[in-house]
Formats: sequence, C-alpha cells, structure tokens
Amino acid sequence: VNLRHPFVINDLEMQYSLMDRRRVYDVLHEHGIETPRHAVLVREEGRDQAVAGSKDQCFSGMTHCLRAIQKPSVVEMEDVVDINGIVFRKPFVEKPVSAEDHNVHVYFPLDCGGGSQRLFRKVEDRCSEYSEHSSVRSSGSYIYEEFMATDGSDVKVYAVGLDYAHAEARKSPALDGRVERDDLGKEKRYPVLL
Repeated sequence: VNLRHPFVINDLEMQYSLMDRRRVYDVLHEHGIETPRHAVLVREEGRDQAVAGSKDQCFSGMTHCLRAIQKPSVVEMEDVVDINGIVFRKPFVEKPVSAEDHNVHVYFPLDCGGGSQRLFRKVEDRCSEYSEHSSVRSSGSYIYEEFMATDGSDVKVYAVGLDYAHAEARKSPALDGRVERDDLGKEKRYPVLL
C-alpha cells in the first residue's frame, strides 16, 4: 500500500491494531464510544498488570484514561471475581486480549447451574461447549466484562464507510454450542435494523 498508493477502502494498518482487543477499546474511547464496564488483566512476557476500565484514572501508553497496577490482584469467590478492585458478578465474560483467539469463556452463577460455556472457533456444527469448571483461567491475558443477556441471539455489526453499518443476528454461541446452518451449509444469519 505504501509503495504503490492504491485506492484503499480499508485501513490495512488499522486491521493489525484491531487484532488486539485492548486496542479496540482504545479506539472506541478515542472516538467517544461507550464500552461495557471492563477490566484488563495482562500476563505476558514477564509483565503482569491489571487495568480497570474507568475513564477517570490514567494509564501511560494508552490513549484513554485507565488505571494500571504492576502486580495484578485476582480474587475469585463463589459467584464473583475481583480484578484489582473491579468486581464482576457472574455471569461475566473472559475474552483473550488477542482477537485471533476465539476461546472466550462465559461464567455462570450457582443459582443458574454454575460452570462455564467455552466458546471456540466453529468446528463443523459446534462453536461452544459447557464445562462444570467455573474458575477463571490462571495464565494468559484477558478482558473481563459483564455478560449481556440477549435472549439467545448474537448481533454482528459491520461498519461500511462513515455513514453506513450493516447488522446481522445469529443464534448465540453461548446458548447451546450448536451452529444453525441453512441448506447450503452456511451459518444462518438474519438482517437487523439499526
């Protein structure tokens, strides 16, 4: 792109930034777009830090205000996890910071049966499985955020230019782990009016 200067529809360099979910939150904050209450737990390359999603506290190196602590504090109780003072009651979501990693876990409270739903990249007609294990992962870097109940659907929004977005709904992968497919074998999706 830099060599030939073609007409570019998508910002190719930005696509690399969007592979890091932390950077996605940065971009959203830069543009004044609200995000769910969240905490980022970084455990990589010998650097441990916890970052809490709060606009009134600053973290050097990020474009929006956050709080960073060198030694993260992760306290897990029966239906609650505390990431450096930010408390999440189950159900909550644990997403790897890498957007390439589709191993997202949704943790449920005991009064809903407990355990966790383990989402993964689609394999044939499966996209998640239930596990009785309900403790958060002890290694790796994750974003924690509140689970949003959606009555069994999952909405994907695709931005096209500055003035148009397209949205599609599908059966939520957290529901039962099965992918609904049409007669051609494609995942069933339905248009959503925004």
